[in-house]
Amino acid sequence: MTFQAIIKVENLVLLIVLMFLLSFFTINFQFNLSVVYFIMASISIWIFFLTDSPLYRFYRTSWKKEFLPSLLVALVAYVVFYFGASTITKFFFTIDPSITTQEIAQGFVQAAVFEGSRFISIFAIGGIIPLIETILFFGAALGFYLLFINSSTKFDPTNPNFYIAIIVISALFTVFHLTAKGVTNTRDLFVTFMFGVASALLVFKFQRLSDAIFLHVINNYLAVA
Repeated sequence: MTFQAIIKVENLVLLIVLMFLLSFFTINFQFNLSVVYFIMASISIWIFFLTDSPLYRFYRTSWKKEFLPSLLVALVAYVVFYFGASTITKFFFTIDPSITTQEIAQGFVQAAVFEGSRFISIFAIGGIIPLIETILFFGAALGFYLLFINSSTKFDPTNPNFYIAIIVISALFTVFHLTAKGVTNTRDLFVTFMFGVASALLVFKFQRLSDAIFLHVINNYLAVA
């Protein structure tokens, strides 16, 4: 597979706007974490907007056609994850009765990433961060891994690589939240991993990123709103 740079006007505009916003967050809020997302966004944008590859075109989304279907899928997926994660977590962990279902399902979301402005926090955590994380882990990283092991991108439960890919990418997603975002509670890390599995399944099932992006946006927004 070869990469060919394709620089389009709309892609450059998106690049400039995103980098401007991340620069603003870097200057005014938590510097170290902002730099991490700045780098993640740069990698994601290079892969998805400045390169031409059949593998990555596969993960792109036609937003005009898929917006409403993806949003509906994400809403259903969120409800399933919300109650499923809390139920499974209660089975494996001893949970304090005072901890609500919402706290269990959304505990891995760091609500104070950008301190100083509630509006900016909601905008960043509920919008920009889910977009960057989903594109990088469940688009770029998943795509690279499938390419590395020469495995199909299809939803194929009979293929062992299907499960291995989901586990590997979900583990990377969890390690990122452990190392870069400071999520150290075992229960929250477990839920983070389950969220990664849910996101990867959506990408495989519907052959697009938008469903996983909306799922991440809904989860983060409700956690900080």
